[in-house]
Amino acid sequence: MAQLSKKFINETLWPEFLEISKTLTDYLSDVTDRVISQVLDQESSEADVVKKTRMISS
Repeated sequence: MAQLSKKFINETLWPEFLEISKTLTDYLSDVTDRVISQVLDQESSEADVVKKTRMISS
């Protein structure tokens, strides 16, 4: 535990934390979007349509 002045926390520590937090959030959002995009691109091809006829037994 550290004893810090409120002035140091409010003027130095907190703004630095907010900047790092925003940078990390932006980065993780970009990574998430890229991963989702890659997964959806792999599965975006059209499904093969197979015409299956049923045999009626006599």
